[in-house]
Amino acid sequence: MAKVAIVTSGHFSTSPRVWKEADALAAHGHDVTVIGASYNARDAALDAEMLVGRRWRHRISANLVGTSLPVQAWRLVNRATSRVGRALLRYGVRSPSALGYAATSLLTAAREEHADLTILHLEPALWAGVQLLAEGYRVAVDVEDWHSENDAGCDWGGDAQKQFLSSLERAVLPRAAFVTTTSNAMAAALAAAYGCATPHTIYNAVAVRPSTPPPATDAVRFVWFSQTLGAGRGLEDLCAAMPLLTGEWEVEIRARASEAAVSWMRGLVPADLWPRVHIECVVPPDQLSAAVARHDVGLALESPRFQSKDLTASNKIFEYLQNGLFVVASATAGQREVLGLLTGGGATYRSGDAAGLASVLNDCIARRDALRAGRERLHREANAVLAYEHQAERLVTVVERALQAR
Repeated sequence: MAKVAIVTSGHFSTSPRVWKEADALAAHGHDVTVIGASYNARDAALDAEMLVGRRWRHRISANLVGTSLPVQAWRLVNRATSRVGRALLRYGVRSPSALGYAATSLLTAAREEHADLTILHLEPALWAGVQLLAEGYRVAVDVEDWHSENDAGCDWGGDAQKQFLSSLERAVLPRAAFVTTTSNAMAAALAAAYGCATPHTIYNAVAVRPSTPPPATDAVRFVWFSQTLGAGRGLEDLCAAMPLLTGEWEVEIRARASEAAVSWMRGLVPADLWPRVHIECVVPPDQLSAAVARHDVGLALESPRFQSKDLTASNKIFEYLQNGLFVVASATAGQREVLGLLTGGGATYRSGDAAGLASVLNDCIARRDALRAGRERLHREANAVLAYEHQAERLVTVVERALQAR
């Protein structure tokens, strides 16, 4: 049994790759601690709920949740230092505070664990990894997003942000015990960019899903989900396609949606079609499958404007396929890779082409009965090929080889 620390920048409940990784390693007898900061009361409560019955520990390196004066003061200090760090980054000053709240506390907690292996997730953890490597710790990295090729350049830091993140990736990835990522396409691109060994692909798959009957409605039911409702997630294509759709259909949007976000989306949808749009709250991970399974078609509308979004394969496409839903996806490299693993699992369109998306959706509406008849076959094949149980075995093998190599 080895001691493994998994370092992330926030709540593990919002990072499926973190808690799935912890579950897999703990199930194989490793002593696992997940380290993260806590800064949102709702997510902190979900963390506590999800932790019940699990075989690993959760260490909060910085707790910014609460109403006491010390907590409020600490929260204000962290917000201020983060803003200052981002401002200074534009002048060439690279501070960990520019990457998020309490980055230095993550490093302190990781040091104190004295783990045999420390696995890094997200930007602040990557910064901590540079320091840990310099001190002789054994470090691995999970590249869920290619941070320097995500939305850097049009986010808060512009080119300075991109260069800072790229420098961290270049410092850690070639020296890591191993690197995992979300698709073969992402793995090849990272190896080419940084000269590191080709990362191991661990798909964002979910555990085997139970078979469920198709919806008992005449309307074809589309579903899209994410943590947050807003621009840049492909919903612009969907809204522009709606006036071109025929027949009976409805769409469920499941995300955390502020009033401003709902207003934004409502402004994109013709008033007579808005009643067909249902915006629902996010649900805990163990309830997501049931929410998705009530639909016919899953929408994976990622924009390929940035390399990270083009190359990755998010959990959406796996959740849909493993519940037997036909997938309509933007033709990103990562999503084409996943759909290529199955026969008849979905169709793609070119991101930004609302007419092309409408054509694909209209085909789904016209083939409603055929999609429902093929649901059980797709469910069975997707779980046989993609289920996280297979990904977990691959992950454990990679980790144990790295531990033996030390």
